[in-house]
Amino acid sequence: MKAPPALVGCSLDSNLFTGSWIGSALSYILSRHPGVLFLIADDLLHYTRSQRMRRAAAKVDFGASSLIIRRRSDEFERTLAASAGRLAEIDKSRVEVKRWREFADASFVELYRRMLIACWTVRPFRECVESMAREHIFRRTDQDKILGVVGASTTYVLEEVAMCLRVTEVAGYSHEYYPAPEARVLTELYSGRFDQYGLSVRDLVGKDPARQFTVLPPW
Repeated sequence: MKAPPALVGCSLDSNLFTGSWIGSALSYILSRHPGVLFLIADDLLHYTRSQRMRRAAAKVDFGASSLIIRRRSDEFERTLAASAGRLAEIDKSRVEVKRWREFADASFVELYRRMLIACWTVRPFRECVESMAREHIFRRTDQDKILGVVGASTTYVLEEVAMCLRVTEVAGYSHEYYPAPEARVLTELYSGRFDQYGLSVRDLVGKDPARQFTVLPPW
């Protein structure tokens, strides 16, 4: 059986995905795998870019977040295209780009549902998720007065984890690369910290974990 491509999950909130990093990552990954999938986490930005304060009242503006997503997605794809353009012709076809919603199917929904149930049932898991959520808010000081913004960021984290499992464990893109350490929730989950509560990778996906995460720091 042919090995699946490797995975690079691309946050549109990060400044780590420079042309230099992408170019070096492409060379490194394609020398070790049959291909690479860049998965753009575009829809996640709705969780952190839809809230607005207007006259001391919190409101949502999905049009504004959609514009931000479109602009940042276009910028990333241009950067990726420029880096991939330097590859040999035979290697260009080994680079694939997909958007978040292309994996948001029934398998993803089931994993996301399990993440939600676990978050409200297993206190240590919820505390870990909420800690990450607050880190997101810390970076956005204009949102710290909006009621419920931590809850929105919490669902961001849960969806991110569910999608990671969907793509790496279910779809088989098991070799994942990123320019920084993985999300703490994933580290804790894969280390077995929540196994005693019925929350393990095996419990979630129905098989032994196959995902391998590698940090490719900025060169």
